[in-house]
Amino acid sequence: MKKYYFEAVSASGELVTAETSQPDESAVIAEVRARGLRPVSIRTVRQVNFAHILKPTSSLSVKELTAVLSSIAALLESQVSLEKSLEIVAENYMRRSRTRNRLEEALRLVQSGQSLSHSLQHAHLIAPSIERTVGSLIKAGENTGLLGENVRKAADLLSSQLEFEKKLRSALTYPALVAMASLFTLVFMGSVIVPSFQELFESAQKPLPVALELLMDFSALAPPILLVALVVMVLGSRRSKDQHGNAPTWLHDLQLKTPFVAMIVTRRDMADFCFLLAVMLEGGVSLTEAMQLSASSIRNPKLRQEAMARLERVRSGAPLSAAFSDFKGVPPLLRQLTAVGETNGTLPAMLHQIATNFRSAMQEQLEKFSAVVSPLLILILGGMVGALMASIFGAILEINDLSGI
Repeated sequence: MKKYYFEAVSASGELVTAETSQPDESAVIAEVRARGLRPVSIRTVRQVNFAHILKPTSSLSVKELTAVLSSIAALLESQVSLEKSLEIVAENYMRRSRTRNRLEEALRLVQSGQSLSHSLQHAHLIAPSIERTVGSLIKAGENTGLLGENVRKAADLLSSQLEFEKKLRSALTYPALVAMASLFTLVFMGSVIVPSFQELFESAQKPLPVALELLMDFSALAPPILLVALVVMVLGSRRSKDQHGNAPTWLHDLQLKTPFVAMIVTRRDMADFCFLLAVMLEGGVSLTEAMQLSASSIRNPKLRQEAMARLERVRSGAPLSAAFSDFKGVPPLLRQLTAVGETNGTLPAMLHQIATNFRSAMQEQLEKFSAVVSPLLILILGGMVGALMASIFGAILEINDLSGI
């Protein structure tokens, strides 16, 4: 018996998550339906132990997976069979390399009758963080007979995500360097410069200014605190997700409560949702089925639950634009363009446009963030250093006055 983690939707539209032990996925689906629920996603529960914390089972990086999917898509679009495509792609990698071993494992699963989406996930080719998005696209391609086209679109989606992450790192790198330089400057002043003046104040029987005492205390505490923070970050980066491949709930809640981060997360997830929904509708998938697959790909569970609730409204006969009328955090653009697409019969095209607009909005906000935060950090650093130096020289001048110099 294997342990599985599943997500399902109740009749009221509530997202239900639970674990169960069953021999295979078909048995899990039967159990979920017996509970009166609609299954959304099913994943094998990964065992968590100390060895995995130190050396976790890593999937391919997004960059590696993008290259693999692009190669598979090119072969499938050239009318090469799925099994032969996997075999050819695997042969392009060195023997016993991680990528080749996992591609060969995926090939064995496909040869045993498993779908490509199932095989890629169980061969650990797809990371849990993108499993829903890529898996939903490939699964839709299998259901509609457009596997090669959807594998290509999955590769294109990952490529756009890589480009966005590159811009995100670029936008945050300079502010991060300025913040590190500020911290180093304060520690250096508190541990090297201020102590050199301490004897002068003691010889004049003058107390050290409070600001300088606080700076010395901060300099003494900063290194061990930073060391502990670094250890926590390293361990957290290796094991930042639970056995289901999800980030902690508190982290998702914090994302939606932090103003700038909430905007980025919401537009990122809704851009992926609209893109997937458009692709599936273009492939002939029904609106309700396309919405279920697209909603299950949303990474933030709060947003995913909101999208699942809209799915129930659509099942009840509501238009897509009306179902999203009160979606928190989503701009009116979504329902406005969706209403135009429903009226004109161009819903997939409008959804593609919405996804493009959301991504453009994210990039614009990142550029604004970088343009504002970097100068602000420099001003704060200059003000702090200036205030400390003024405190030092003010006290020195006072000592000189008392000494009659």
